[in-house]
Parts: sequence; C-alpha cells; structure tokens
Amino acid sequence: MLSVDILNTIVIPVLDLIILAFSFYAAFLLLVGRIKHESSRFLDLPLELPTVTVLLVVKEEAEILRYTLQRLFGMKYPKDKLHIMLVVDDDDEETVQTCSSFTGLEILKVKGRRGKASALNQALSHIQSELILLLDSDSILEEDALEKMLLIMRKQNTLAVSGIPYPLNESEGLLPQIFRLECDAWAKMSSAKGRLGLLVQAPGFCSLITTSSIRSIEGWDESLIAEDNDLSLRLWVKGGRACLAPSKVGIEAPAKLGVFIKQRLRWYKGTIDVYRKHFRNILKLDLFKQLDLFFTYLSPTAAALIIPLIITSIVFDGTSRMILLGLFLLQMLSISMVNDGPSKIHKAKLVLIALLYMILQSAICLTAVFLALLSIDLKWTKTEKSGFHIVHTSEDSPKSSLRKACGSQDMLKVLIKEYTTT
Repeated sequence: MLSVDILNTIVIPVLDLIILAFSFYAAFLLLVGRIKHESSRFLDLPLELPTVTVLLVVKEEAEILRYTLQRLFGMKYPKDKLHIMLVVDDDDEETVQTCSSFTGLEILKVKGRRGKASALNQALSHIQSELILLLDSDSILEEDALEKMLLIMRKQNTLAVSGIPYPLNESEGLLPQIFRLECDAWAKMSSAKGRLGLLVQAPGFCSLITTSSIRSIEGWDESLIAEDNDLSLRLWVKGGRACLAPSKVGIEAPAKLGVFIKQRLRWYKGTIDVYRKHFRNILKLDLFKQLDLFFTYLSPTAAALIIPLIITSIVFDGTSRMILLGLFLLQMLSISMVNDGPSKIHKAKLVLIALLYMILQSAICLTAVFLALLSIDLKWTKTEKSGFHIVHTSEDSPKSSLRKACGSQDMLKVLIKEYTTT
C-alpha cells in the first residue's frame, strides 16, 4: 500500500512534470520559430568565393550515389572552387567502379574504419579547401545551395550552416509523411534557437563547416555513433555558432518499419551518449544554455516516458490522463497545421496513427535509454536506402518534392527573408 502511495504521490507527478517541461520547451521554440522576421537589405556574395570540398562517406550505395553525383556536378558553384571527395572502403569495388566515370571526382579508399567518424577523420588530412560540405549519399541539393549557405555564413558570422531536410520519397508511405512534419518542426525550432543564440545542430546530411574549425577540435569523435551531434556541441561550447540556411535538402526517409527503428535507435542512443560525455563541460555554461542542451540532447528520455504515462493513466486517476490527452491533441494540431503537402486523406491517416506513432517512438526511446544506462554500445550502421526517389524521379522528383515539403512555401520564404537580408 505504501509503495502505491509513493508511486501515486511522488513518482507519477515527477514523470508528468518531466514530460510537461520538455513539451513546453518544444512548444516555446515552435512559437518563436513561427514569428516572421522583417528585414530590409540584401547582401552580396564575396567577390572571391572560398574553396569547398564536398565530402561524402559511402558504403555499398553505388546506384543512389550515381544520381547524387550527377546533381552535385550540376551545381552552379564555380568548378575551380568546388572539389568532390568520395570516401569508400578499400574493398567496395562496385561503388568505385560506378563512380570512376565522373571526371574531377576524387575517390579516397580507406581501410580499417570503425564507422563514419573514422572515415571522416582519415579524409580530413587530405582536404585543402577552406570549407567542407558534409553530405549523405542520398542528399539532393538545390543548384544554388552553396551560394545560399555562404550568404548565411557571411551575415551571421558562423562556423557552420545546415540545410532544411525534406523527404524525397514522400509518396512511399506514412513514415515519410510523418518525417516531413518532423522536418518542419526541426526547421522552426532550429530557426528559433538561432535567434536566441542557442545551439543549432549541424547534421551530417547537409552542413557547410569551416575546415579550420573542425581541425581546431581535432576532428570527429570516433567513440560516438552520433558524430555530427558531437561535433556541433564541441564547436558550440568553444564559441563557434551554427545556423540554418534557406536551402532545401532532399533525403530519403525510412519507409520500412525495421529501417526506421534501427535509424532512430542509433539517433537517440547516440544523442544521449553525447550529452553524457560532455556533461562536465556543459555545466560550465550559463543556465539558459545548460537548459537548452539538456532539452536538446536528452529529449529521448521524455519520449521514453510516454509508455509509462499511458500505463499510469490507465491504472490510476490523475493528471497523467490529461497530459496524455494534451500530447495527442498536440500531435493532431501539428498535422492539421500543414497547409500544403499531404492530401486530406493522408492527413486523416496521419491523425489516426498519431497515438501509435507516439507509442512506437516511446518504445525506441525506452530502449535507447536502457542501453545508455547499461553502457551498452551500438555499432555505427548506415541507414538502408531503397532509391525510391531515383525510380520515381519523373513523378516524385526532387523539384516537385521541394514544393510539397513540410510546409515549405511559408517556411522557406520566412527563412530567406530572415537570413539573406539585414
């Protein structure tokens, strides 16, 4: 009886407060991110454009990579300033043979790598350019993406800028549809954090970073599977800022449940590990920055509590039921706020599965938290790609996906106005 009283009066209210705190912080950032920022004057690119190395670490992704390279070589950036480097395992002959036909492409074979961070570090010593553009094998950029990102670096005086993701395979299933909503939320929150002087992550799917800043922190941490989140944090702790650029980046979202679970488990476990490793350095920051990093890197812990919240709402009366209802309504509100993109039928489907998706995410996050608490390491694994966007290029091309992407019209206009002018 005593244990039930303790559970009802102490444990459950604490869990409820944790979920509420994370939810309110996310809502605050979304609200700030939706506020339009008026500006007046356009900036020009510098007369002397910097040299850029496009860096791709790939593993057995020949056909997808061929399409990505075709798009990269079609970019408007001056060819004498742009260098494309492909990092592959020394035994990945299929990828090497497929890409060897591209003139001007440097293929760097590495051996004995222990994940993506290891390959990136081996490539770093070969790079001579001023900037590094990190991409994934499926990252599809706009033709003027580099110009937009350089404008942001000049205006904001940052060490890194990142693009806004959208799913190339939006019509492949419900998971890519939900991913588009997540992209919209991430973009708004990142925009808000940039305005507030907080951490903006530089993800590996598309980030332009100064080479000197990466070398100043001795490259990527090979002990972590979330190497991009770790790099973002270490740069920011040392005073290096990052921000979002008004440039859309198409990436393939997992459409199969198994691929989705593996990807998210790696993301969430890796994010928690980054926070644990840098906890002491985080404590040296001011309180607002500490709280931001807490909410950013430990967000999987809040999602992990949704399943316990559902159980307690069924077993006990109290606030848990109201909080659960509020979270579900927030999910539905986010879906209904998408002006373009999915049809009404698709929106209805997403609303119907909102609760199931919350439970799925919670289960993955619970697993990630337990693995972190037990100090069980996960090996870095690439997310499997189906190449859906290549097969369906005519009907679901990157250009058409761009127009449909995550409320892109309003969000993109706001970002262009905010970041390319003063």
